[in-house]
Amino acid sequence: MDQATNKDAGATIEFERGDKTYSAQLAPLNIQGETKQILVVEIDITQEALIVKQMQRTLAKEREVNDLKSRFTSIVSHEFRTPLHSISSSATLIEKYPQENQQSQRSKHVKRIIKSVDDLISILNRILVLSQVEDNPDQQNFINSPVEQVLNEVIDDAIAANLQCPRIVKNINGNPEFISDPIIVKNIASNLLSNAIKYTHSEGEIHIDASCTNNILTISFTDNGLGIPEKDQHKLFEQFYRADNVANIEGSGLGLNIVKRYLDIVEGTIEFTSQPNIQTCFTVSIPEKAKHHKYEDDFAH
Repeated sequence: MDQATNKDAGATIEFERGDKTYSAQLAPLNIQGETKQILVVEIDITQEALIVKQMQRTLAKEREVNDLKSRFTSIVSHEFRTPLHSISSSATLIEKYPQENQQSQRSKHVKRIIKSVDDLISILNRILVLSQVEDNPDQQNFINSPVEQVLNEVIDDAIAANLQCPRIVKNINGNPEFISDPIIVKNIASNLLSNAIKYTHSEGEIHIDASCTNNILTISFTDNGLGIPEKDQHKLFEQFYRADNVANIEGSGLGLNIVKRYLDIVEGTIEFTSQPNIQTCFTVSIPEKAKHHKYEDDFAH
């Protein structure tokens, strides 16, 4: 857009013509006290304009990075504080049960410590996987992946990790086998199921529906949990972003971002619909890799 700066002696106008940027300096020529002509001096300032735009982009990127660091520090500090506090308190309480007949109390706190350590490892893995996915996008293992087997493993892991897990209903249209990277497919499903469990009360229900049509695997995860406020939906896949209505629920804000990065690698897509306090449904679509990709006959764990 043209920019003009008014001065007593004239004006300066910046404008673009094609891929060039110019500065036009206008100065009135007074003849016998009347302005009958204007002197226009045009200068090519393309390079200067490019430098200014680059500086503006750099500044915007720096602000984005600083905001990301701030959110990262806040969320990770919060996420680490809870399990570390649990480890500390359980370790202290174990000392209060020295007697042989108090083994059950000691075992309870040992289990709490083990779970807290597992939580810390999970948080670190979620953070590290971001760099691993970006650093090695081509290191995929395309094999024949039984969809039901992948989903069964994801469900079994989720139930084992959540003592008050909602009821999970699985529906697979046929028993498709699908050539893709099963580890990526499993991580996508695991993150989406983990989110559904986290934001659904224990008496709720989660539906997993899977099918393979026209060489495209489609998996939907539908829950009747908190839902996503409309104002938060457009930022849902950003790193460390969490909706306002989940502030009191543990989470790093990484799960959906990881899912999106994995889907980018396998050229998949994700869509969602959500009604707060009624229902949320995430649907991923993953195209099957062509038969000429390297794959093996057995499912790789």
